[in-house]
Amino acid sequence: MSVFTIESLPASFGDALWIEYGEEDRIHHVLIDGGVAGTFAHVEAKVLQLSRPRRLELLMVTHVDEDHIAGMVKLLGAVQDLELDVNEVWFNGRDHLDGKQVALDRLGSKQGEFLAAMLSKQTIHWNKAFEGWPVEVSARGALPSRMLAGGMRLTVLSPGRPQLEAMIKKWDKELTDAKPKIDWTDGDAVLAFLEGQPTLKPRDALGGSRNVDELVKQPFDPDTAEANGTSIAVLAEFADRAVLLGADAYAPVLSASIDRLLKERDIERLRLHLFKLPHHGSAGNISIDLLDKLDCGHYLVSTNGKRYNHPDGAAIARIVRHGGADPFIHFNYRSDSSGVWDDEDLGQGIEYHASYPADGEEGCVIDVAGLPP
Repeated sequence: MSVFTIESLPASFGDALWIEYGEEDRIHHVLIDGGVAGTFAHVEAKVLQLSRPRRLELLMVTHVDEDHIAGMVKLLGAVQDLELDVNEVWFNGRDHLDGKQVALDRLGSKQGEFLAAMLSKQTIHWNKAFEGWPVEVSARGALPSRMLAGGMRLTVLSPGRPQLEAMIKKWDKELTDAKPKIDWTDGDAVLAFLEGQPTLKPRDALGGSRNVDELVKQPFDPDTAEANGTSIAVLAEFADRAVLLGADAYAPVLSASIDRLLKERDIERLRLHLFKLPHHGSAGNISIDLLDKLDCGHYLVSTNGKRYNHPDGAAIARIVRHGGADPFIHFNYRSDSSGVWDDEDLGQGIEYHASYPADGEEGCVIDVAGLPP
């Protein structure tokens, strides 16, 4: 019997997705993002539950924002103590922004350098499936697709070359402004600096409206944050199930890649069993244009709303109206921003479902293999 589950770990306002797939007697594991520094405790608990020898097929760091990368830096610093074997890491470092191939002895904003230094020190395979080149979508040709051990296929939908290059100035400025001044090409110096950062402190609200149709009318104002644009977003497929893992990717980039995928596969809409919403349900990353290209019934929101009050009301309203008949929205926290959707009618005769953790709990597990075909 096939297993395919996605657990949205309690990652505060960030992302940490623990994925299990395979057959019952041979389960494989993937971790996408590590949340904030405090999320490491939850990640560590999952690792310690693994049978020995402990192994992850893939660690994917979608981009360098604190709420995605900090917990991963802590995990990479603990792999030896945890006796954890990591087959490969997907992560775009500084040199990847320039389109360069990166070997393990090359260092690539501040936490990105920390991660690069950890990878170099521990000689963990870095973008091995891409021969050290960036994880990116080329302007032409087929979308890059890679098969993991156990039969999970990952098709890359974001970022493209323009999004990676747009991050160069911001990345370099953060390193230039960092204090104390260090040589960021010196791995030992970077790791020494990391030792002094034990907690890894780096650097759109719903509002009062609950009227879905009024929220849907709000114009789409696309996200332009450079770091979000570099997000690695993938379509994960296993055992006739498909999940879109949106990271913090731009909606127009995802939409354009999906257009290419529809053409490649000669289909009109992309059938999904789950869509992990980009940027924690931000209105700037979820467009009606994107949703209209999908045939999806389940949506995942990962955030506690502590920063920026995500998810945005307009984003959830778009899903309610354009996310299929009777969409099911999974929240990994109950917060002021997500809790308003617990009233599944809102007095407007709208059909949708909202799911939250049990009282006193955080995080959620979705049995993708058990969702309707």
